[in-house]
Amino acid sequence: MKRETKKQKLWDFMRKKKVFATHDVIQFGTVNYDNRADRSKRDFLEMGLIRPLTFKELKRRGLEKSRERYYKVVSKVKTV
Repeated sequence: MKRETKKQKLWDFMRKKKVFATHDVIQFGTVNYDNRADRSKRDFLEMGLIRPLTFKELKRRGLEKSRERYYKVVSKVKTV
C-alpha cells in the first residue's frame, strides 16, 4: 500500500474544510511537520484547484474586516 504524501494530506484537509485561511494551512503544516504547506497551497492556487474568496463572499461570512486571506476549494479532484 502506498503511503499518502504530505501534499495529499494537505489537499484532503483543504477539501474537508472547504473554506480556509492561510493560518489554517500553516497550523496544519506545523502539526504535521510539513514545512512546505504554505508553498503547496500556493501551488494549488496556481493550478486552479483553490481560489481566494471575493470581498462579497467575505462580507457574507462576516470576515470582511479580517486581514487574513481566505480561500475556497473549487476543484473536485481527489488526488493531487
